[in-house]
Amino acid sequence: MHVLMRFPLQLCYFSLSLSPGSSQAKCCPFMVSGHQVGWVPPRVVTELGRFPEVFQLQRGTVELSPGLESYTQRSAAVDTVLHCLREENTFRCLRGWRDEKYEVMPQFCDPPMLCMERSATCLFGVKRYGVHINGFTRQPDGGVSMWVARRALGKPTYPGLLDNMVLAISGVIHLNRQNGSDHQSNNAD
Repeated sequence: MHVLMRFPLQLCYFSLSLSPGSSQAKCCPFMVSGHQVGWVPPRVVTELGRFPEVFQLQRGTVELSPGLESYTQRSAAVDTVLHCLREENTFRCLRGWRDEKYEVMPQFCDPPMLCMERSATCLFGVKRYGVHINGFTRQPDGGVSMWVARRALGKPTYPGLLDNMVLAISGVIHLNRQNGSDHQSNNAD
């Protein structure tokens, strides 16, 4: 569902990790082959400790085993752990399993070091990238109205919450109006 909302046009910088009271200070760096690719919360660190052949916990870091030398080896090992955690219903986010792999890398332009189930990326605090597009119109009185989408209730993550009109990931553009089952347009002030 798209909703037309009116509000003053403002741009701001927002980063949760820089906010006062951020939980990042409690998290452990997630390292792969000497590169930090994320931040792991304490509860997740505890669970990953059950898989020492995949994750090494030392000196306040979570490191993927150095014996996992290739992208394929790392991805397969992490996938095995995530399937186990999913079967045990350890983390709520894994209930939204999508069978969609997400590339993990230190920075946007770096080659991926492994891939993992998209619903699990929040457990490892990996950076997630995408292009988000929203539409707006100027009103005759000078005000600005913006189109805001609402996520379908059947979505595995954030069902029913506000969303973007267009999202582009890995070169593929997803329109929220894709087939009418996800969103319906309506015009409301």
